[in-house]
Amino acid sequence: MKHRNIPVFILIFCSLLFAQSANSVYTLFGVGQIIDDSYGINRVLGGTGIAFHSGTTLNFKNPAAYLGTNQNSFALEIGLYGLNQHSGNGSVKQNIADMNLSYISLSSYFDWWWAFNLGMVPFSNVEYNINTLSQMEGSPSTYEKSFNGTGGLNRMFFGNSFIVNKHLNAGFNLSYIFGSVTQTEKASESTDFSDYQLVDEINAKGVYFDYGLQYSIYKNTRWQYTLGLTCGARKILSTSHDLLLTDDDSVIELENDQTGHHVEIPQKLGLGWAVIQKDHFRLGLDYEFNQWSHIRFNNPKLATRNSHRFSFGLEYGHPSNPNSGLLDRLLYRVGGFYKNSYLVIDNTPIDSWGVNVGFGIPLNKINLLNISLEYGQEGTLANNLVKNNYYGIYTNFSLFEFLAR
Repeated sequence: MKHRNIPVFILIFCSLLFAQSANSVYTLFGVGQIIDDSYGINRVLGGTGIAFHSGTTLNFKNPAAYLGTNQNSFALEIGLYGLNQHSGNGSVKQNIADMNLSYISLSSYFDWWWAFNLGMVPFSNVEYNINTLSQMEGSPSTYEKSFNGTGGLNRMFFGNSFIVNKHLNAGFNLSYIFGSVTQTEKASESTDFSDYQLVDEINAKGVYFDYGLQYSIYKNTRWQYTLGLTCGARKILSTSHDLLLTDDDSVIELENDQTGHHVEIPQKLGLGWAVIQKDHFRLGLDYEFNQWSHIRFNNPKLATRNSHRFSFGLEYGHPSNPNSGLLDRLLYRVGGFYKNSYLVIDNTPIDSWGVNVGFGIPLNKINLLNISLEYGQEGTLANNLVKNNYYGIYTNFSLFEFLAR
């Protein structure tokens, strides 16, 4: 195998540590916005893929799905995104744009029955900026106060897929989840007091396992029907918490209750169904459940509930037909999702939905460029909350290199 891609891999791998998304006020809570494993090809299919196999692109939704790429190849996949977000509560509006790397992954085979995947992806994101005008208690004076949040969790993973028999594939991901969330409260100087800054930083890390199965039935050597299952147990991450107050050029480390700031990954379950005709057509439906209802945060207006996510994805094309022109070999894709998030703010549930369209462009017989567009909404204007409307463009490159025998 040639190694000319290794320096590029290391550069992108390190850059990903600093990747951020356009901000959302709803990343204020908990560990931020959960990414839902919607990377690469899964994104344009509405986040669907529990019952899909990998092929010319890698499927991240099910650890049993890494099988399906060419057994004599080494695959490098890189994803990028651009996002434009419009947020408001009916009276105040804000527009934000962002562009960055989203993930990187490497995949190959140990043997004909054992495929692996190495990668680094975002697990959650925190990015918000809130400016308010507050009034001094017992005084008519006002002062400016801002609340900022940055950071999130990342996931490094080693995924494995195994052929159990003709119909059944099994797999698991061994992941190391780590990262930090920094929340800053800052008040400007007024006639009644000097300015101050309160920085609250939570660092979390831990090892996490999740598992998957795919059971396929084949008909007439052309059609394939697959059921998929994913699951992961509840996991409490190792957490440290620092609280610093800066006032009049002095820094004071404040005491805090460490037990009230643990970071927890909820138990999850996913079910998927797919019908596939070789590399010409595939349709999938997914349902995902996350058990958040027992997790509590230190906020009297914030409640949690179990999260439910529904998605579908459709792909059609003839990319491997050597006698066709480029337009005839494009892969056309469409998808969508609806999600009940785990957040209930002031007795108001926060939901989101999105639709996707895109296509895959064959660069040659084995390499593919994927482009997709997404429009979505998150939140509500009820109870003076915030509604986010966003437009996103996502690209990923699937680069295959054949191994020397």
